[in-house]
Amino acid sequence: MIEILKPHDTLKALYKAILQHPAEDTPRLQFADCCEEVENPHPAVPAWGKFIKAQYALEVIGKPRYVLEGSVQRSGSDYYRMEGDADDPVKVGDRVDVKGVEVPEGTNWDKTLINATLPGLLVIRIVPTDAAGATEVILKRDAESRPFPEKERAELETECRNLFRKHRLDWFDRGGTKWFAGPEIVDQLKYLVVSDVGPNSLKYGLEVQRGFVSRVRIRWTHWRKGAKVLTSRFPITIVSLLDPPIYSGRAYTVRKEARADYYFAVGGPKITLIAAANHATHPDTIRRKLLALCYPTVTTWEFPAA
Repeated sequence: MIEILKPHDTLKALYKAILQHPAEDTPRLQFADCCEEVENPHPAVPAWGKFIKAQYALEVIGKPRYVLEGSVQRSGSDYYRMEGDADDPVKVGDRVDVKGVEVPEGTNWDKTLINATLPGLLVIRIVPTDAAGATEVILKRDAESRPFPEKERAELETECRNLFRKHRLDWFDRGGTKWFAGPEIVDQLKYLVVSDVGPNSLKYGLEVQRGFVSRVRIRWTHWRKGAKVLTSRFPITIVSLLDPPIYSGRAYTVRKEARADYYFAVGGPKITLIAAANHATHPDTIRRKLLALCYPTVTTWEFPAA
């Protein structure tokens, strides 16, 4: 158990609930409230509550928007269309800021240009227009089409960064020296980077989300070795494997299906020869099924690109 929580039974119970249900928000927010309400706490306790709430506030604000630049034309009430490109990192459902020139409705693209600044438009459709990658992006202005709160986000990021630098060892590190060697902040408090032997020997990286270590980047062999310890200490919901699971070693049965026995081997998932054809067609499907059975609290598995 984390040292600063030991004098507080309610906090210990809530932390246990977070570990048992890592995908849920309610126990995390209850924990944050309790951190700010307990009597005579260690200074890192109320600071943790503030950190959790600040990270949730950052999640609500979202990442800075992508800016589409070019000619935009009104297309009916509150709708716009503009020329785009397949390289634009936007998808349906994103909000974007539009900067450039506006073509009044009913005129040609090459006529009467007006300065345009349209914040928070919703991408509702992306239509390819030629084989070279050009697109037409259909946008909508709605009640959420407001300027991005850059100042508020910057203030929250600064608060998170300062709290994390000051208290991270009390929240995540003390008592875990077997699994932590030289933690440091990387990429704006995204990762606690842990070295195996030296700075060039990455063992795994832990990402802090919603106030707790919630994501791990790790090699398969290290995950197999350390999953029990990591999931008993942190509410990990996302595992990003740096290499694919190995299909080898002595196995025990996880589940039998109509045409195949699926196994999880000492070295990684394994299937019988009966399932070889299915595996050749859907290898990641089998991997995810096996991993979900063996690590039910992890909701997302990320594999390296083939």
